[in-house]
Amino acid sequence: MMRQEFEKLTGMYVTNDLYAAIEEAYYNFNGDKQDFCKAYKANQDGLAEKIRLMANRATWDAIQAKDKEIDELRNVLKSAQEKLELEQEWEPFEYKREVNEAQYQDSRHGADVMDIEWAKDFIANHYGFDRSKLEIVTTADVLETNRHGQVRKTGRKRDRTPFYGATDWYYVRFLVAGFAYEAYNDSMYRI
Repeated sequence: MMRQEFEKLTGMYVTNDLYAAIEEAYYNFNGDKQDFCKAYKANQDGLAEKIRLMANRATWDAIQAKDKEIDELRNVLKSAQEKLELEQEWEPFEYKREVNEAQYQDSRHGADVMDIEWAKDFIANHYGFDRSKLEIVTTADVLETNRHGQVRKTGRKRDRTPFYGATDWYYVRFLVAGFAYEAYNDSMYRI
């Protein structure tokens, strides 16, 4: 029986999954198209319910099969990503124009921690920036580079809390109009 025939005889429109289950039940039905459609509409002996369960089961099985396939593909992708990571030889990276981690940690020892307001006042007074446009940055991205010269963020952060020890011994990382700067030991540069 064609789908259009079933829909015409029953007056019901069905999904593809439901029709596939209807067609299978029809082949196992002892009677003609008209008898089958009447039995379906009347849910004779639970026929319509059984067919819906079969359709739902087929859908459920298809979903389970797709989920399994997706999991397998995720595992393949994960393995490929791990191999690529090894091939690319990622290692820690710091820009030469920035204060590196060792310099920051050595200089910070013995200095006072600046709060955000103090740091804004210091930068505005010392370098002449408009205080209202300053944004003090207290962390920096940890970066890695690979053998191809590509740089990426690791998702981890480095501490860049501003500090002050003397007029020529301090550190503040800040943004002005979207540009990043570091003020360090009586010098200031854009990063």
